[in-house]
Parts: sequence; structure tokens; C-alpha cells
Amino acid sequence: MSEFQIELVSSGRWLIAQLSGHVEILRPELLTEVLNPLLAEDNHRVVLDMAGLSYINSVALGVLIDFRKQLMDLGGELRLAGASEQIADVFRQTRLVEVFPIYKDSALAVQG
Repeated sequence: MSEFQIELVSSGRWLIAQLSGHVEILRPELLTEVLNPLLAEDNHRVVLDMAGLSYINSVALGVLIDFRKQLMDLGGELRLAGASEQIADVFRQTRLVEVFPIYKDSALAVQG
């Protein structure tokens, strides 16, 4: 199990947050600590690139839902990219694919 990490990359009008590692059920605050500073950015168009993410749980999904709402309140948008089949399945099972657009990779997410 690898430690949760994030790397930020700017791509035109979008900010790509490349997530990697394992979001622990007991440590959802790590995800919140990483995402909340993005709300202070001038650009509220965010792609969460999950290609390096090995696991996500329901608590982390709740954090993503809250983050999406906050972005939308600021006139922004949140897109997901690069989800493994296992992670995409979590979104399908919870019907969150109806809320979060999930793209094959961050390049496609930026293009929309």
C-alpha cells in the first residue's frame, strides 16, 4: 500500500490534480487537506487524474462530492480521469457516474 500523494499540473484553463496511492478509510482528511487549497486558486476547473490511485472508499467519495459542490458554487467544474476499472466500478455501483464525468485520461477530460 502506497502513501496518498498529489501533483498539480496546469493545462490551459484547467488544473490537473494527479492523485496516486491509497486513500485510507481512516484518513479522509488527507484528501480534504489536498483538495481545499484548490478552491483558493483562480481557476476552478479541476480534473482529478486518478490513474495512479490504487483505492478509494466511501468516505473519500463523500469528500469528492463536497469538493465538487464547492467548486460548482464558485462557478467551477470537476471532471475525473484515468480511473482504473476497480475505481470506476465503485463510481458505477454508487451511481456517481451520473454526477462525475469520468474520462479515459486527463487530456480527454480537458477537451471535454
